[in-house]
Amino acid sequence: MRLSCRFLMRSLVVMVAVCAVASGVPALAQIRSRVQLVVVDNEGNGLKKAEIVAINQDYKSRIQKGSTKKKGKYTFPFLEKGSYIFEVNFPGYRILKLAVDQRGESETEPFQKEYILGPKDPMPVVDLPQTGDYGYCKIKVTMVNEEDYRQALRALRKPAASDEVVAAPAADALAPSTLGGGKDDAYEQGRVLAETGKHQEAIPLFELRLDEVPDDQAALYALGRSQIEMGLTFEAETTLKKLIAVNTNYVSAYYYLGRAQAANFKNAAAIQSYRKEIEISPDRKSSLLGYIANAQVAMSKTNPAALDQAQATLEELLVEDLDNAAALSQLADIYRRKGDTAMQQDAYRRLVEADPENADVTFFNLGAIAFNAGRREEAAAHFEKALETNPNHPGAHFQLGTCLVGMGQFPEAVSHFETYLSLEPDGEHVSSAKGMIAQLSK
Repeated sequence: MRLSCRFLMRSLVVMVAVCAVASGVPALAQIRSRVQLVVVDNEGNGLKKAEIVAINQDYKSRIQKGSTKKKGKYTFPFLEKGSYIFEVNFPGYRILKLAVDQRGESETEPFQKEYILGPKDPMPVVDLPQTGDYGYCKIKVTMVNEEDYRQALRALRKPAASDEVVAAPAADALAPSTLGGGKDDAYEQGRVLAETGKHQEAIPLFELRLDEVPDDQAALYALGRSQIEMGLTFEAETTLKKLIAVNTNYVSAYYYLGRAQAANFKNAAAIQSYRKEIEISPDRKSSLLGYIANAQVAMSKTNPAALDQAQATLEELLVEDLDNAAALSQLADIYRRKGDTAMQQDAYRRLVEADPENADVTFFNLGAIAFNAGRREEAAAHFEKALETNPNHPGAHFQLGTCLVGMGQFPEAVSHFETYLSLEPDGEHVSSAKGMIAQLSK
């Protein structure tokens, strides 16, 4: 049987997408929670016959439904632990607020978390208790008539000097002058929230500003950025195109447009946007070339010629930034895909110098090249260097053990297999390591 060693990959540019992480449900002792929803209007009156859907984010098919009874209440008696989205629908109404309490059933305790939902905000994910045998969660949903939604949201977002919520202004009072002098209050509040990472809360404020001044460039730019951070990339693409229609030279607009387009699998368009940004901001050429290369690599899955374009882009980037570790790593992977092991090794050797903190990964990949070529002694030397950098690298221990078996150094091989098992008891090579130890210990 011929063994092979897989490479450890690093991305040139890490695109972050916002997601909810939920723990899986144990096979035997399942933890359940009772969840009570209370659906009320903006004055606290219960809304009867509101439709409620509980969607488990781990198992999309596990959906429970119900409708509110007297006083707008409905209870899911047994929901398995995990992450849920609770959709609430009532004809002619929109959700304004959603408050969550997981501490107990007391009516007097304030809710732990409160979300204010703007026009395009997704429903927040609610994590049910992860410990104990039984949990309780209360969710209060405040809904507002569709016609009054914007005014209610504005009133909720703009507290008075006494910190109490002011009454919703009349429809004819919603002129730009009511938002304060200079920069609009809604925009400023949204900007502060966005700067602290609260993009979900910031989005409706930017939208309120744009209701008043549709061509406000700062608000369009801020809205597009927050939409990207929240994973609303299709909406962000539309927003940023509106901004560019107003000002074709707005700094960073094309960059964020490119990010949105790439996330929407429009890589050719993203490349054009990045190149336009380079024209506007030539000092950012190095970082933007990295994004262009990422888009070209993505295109190469269906267009092989794009891989050559990505290689050329990365080589151009390395002229600008000789020690760009991410570019060297991506370039090495391109050489791997092309079967050019000599150039792949050269890129990895440069990467050792450029990124010494992650030299364990690079030495491991150099070892993988040698191992897959049948050069076990050379591979073993690289795996040993990986362990000098990171003694707890499980893959290097396993692969070094495999090399040592082929070199006849059985006791040392067993030691590395045992270390691998201690570091990664549930790893993909566990059965192979145990088999090797059993065979070599006879």
